[in-house]
Amino acid sequence: MTSPKFVVDFASFWSNLAVDITLLTDVARPHGDWNQADKDALTAELGTLGFAEQSTLLRHLKGVAEAIATAGVNCDLEVELTARTRNYKPEWLEKCEAYAVKYFGWTKPAKVIPPAPTIVSIIPEKGLEAGGNCVTITGAGFLDKAKIFFDGNAVGRVDFVSATELKAWTLAHAPGDVDVVVTNPDSQSATSPIKFTYIVAAASPPPPPAVLTLTSVDPPEGDEAGGYEVVVNGTGFLPGIRVFFNTKEGTDVTVLSPTELKVKVPPRKFGKVNVRARNLTGAKWVELPNGFEYVKAVVVPPIPPVASLAGVDPIAYNDSMAKYNESMARYNRSLSEDAQRIIAASVAAQTVVSTALATANAANQAQQAKGWWSWLTPFSVFIWGAIGIFLVMLGFMAKVVFF
Repeated sequence: MTSPKFVVDFASFWSNLAVDITLLTDVARPHGDWNQADKDALTAELGTLGFAEQSTLLRHLKGVAEAIATAGVNCDLEVELTARTRNYKPEWLEKCEAYAVKYFGWTKPAKVIPPAPTIVSIIPEKGLEAGGNCVTITGAGFLDKAKIFFDGNAVGRVDFVSATELKAWTLAHAPGDVDVVVTNPDSQSATSPIKFTYIVAAASPPPPPAVLTLTSVDPPEGDEAGGYEVVVNGTGFLPGIRVFFNTKEGTDVTVLSPTELKVKVPPRKFGKVNVRARNLTGAKWVELPNGFEYVKAVVVPPIPPVASLAGVDPIAYNDSMAKYNESMARYNRSLSEDAQRIIAASVAAQTVVSTALATANAANQAQQAKGWWSWLTPFSVFIWGAIGIFLVMLGFMAKVVFF
């Protein structure tokens, strides 16, 4: 048949369709195989279309014939055409269904509508206002790609577990109760009889204070006169902490950080002392054994006074400073020489005393048989008197040098 738009040769179409048409005998058409009138009517309708439309429709009709011949006259054409037709176009489904009814005896099956979803439980029923909590929703009738809404806002992630279980991750929301809704892809939805409650996150308890410890004092020694600041290192220092040097309390304590404080050292005689500390909120003292050492003050000769540099002869001033430096050098040497003399005297004294004791011991053994009155000889009195005088002189020299 000749089309006013395009001359179509349907011979190849009919021959390719012949196999499927013969399978439709007594099935697709109540009166039997296609007759010439059916072919002429279809050809006339196709002849009104353009070439591209004719080609597309013929390709889809081939799929319709195969689907009905294989799956029956009540098959789901949408499913069958999607699986069978090359380059299937969904927009041609309605026209294919019309041709299938008219020429192939196809009957559109009744659409099965699944039941609407229902919600039974939400676990947990509470979550933080910041969101991010995983919630399990149980019920029935859930479909894959279902959406979940909290207070009308669709959550970003929904995991389909089964027709009776979904998982969702909550969005951020102000504290309070909200509705939870599940909507299937077919637009059927269910609202949970249980509301989800957003709650305020509980404040984290403050961390416990660090344990009080003392590790070092910087500098570790100082003048016995006190009155200067040192830095104490450790942990757990709190405002109001008390610091003692043995039994004397330091003053002007300043906590620089939980691990560092400053304290003014009290006066005390030279020697090593334990450093102790305790926080106001603590019940126990902590101690750094021998943590600080007091040393004797060194008396430095005074600098020659200069009333004013104005009008002072630079040469005379330099000579004065040179003499001062020389006197300081002599002073330091004298300290060293005195110490050396004391050491030498101590060694000599040890020798003299050892010799005297040996002599006295020998004399004592020789006189034991004669009785105690035999000790009072002129020689023994001389020996013991010399030892006593020497020890007194040695103590006096040590006092002069070191004290």
